[in-house]
Amino acid sequence: WNHNRPKQRHSGQRINQEHRLGALAVMGGKCVWCGYDKSWRALQIDHIHGGGAKERKNGLNQVRLTRLIHLGLIEWEGKYQLLCANCNQIKRIENGEHR
Repeated sequence: WNHNRPKQRHSGQRINQEHRLGALAVMGGKCVWCGYDKSWRALQIDHIHGGGAKERKNGLNQVRLTRLIHLGLIEWEGKYQLLCANCNQIKRIENGEHR
């Protein structure tokens, strides 16, 4: 098991990245506020009405969320949106969602 551990980790990371890229594509592939679409690494799935902490406590972390969106197993429209990192931070501050 320990001998194959790095290989398994790499495989899991690749699968997670495929799900993330798929979810971003399903959601439009760009920031809904400013239209940023230069790099997928700067795009974040945002909870439109907040509540991300509550979802994480119930076991729906970012990896699971992207997988469910990519596979079409969760209704995301009206609940989640794509924002670039800058717009997401601005939204959090404006709505008092930051710590």
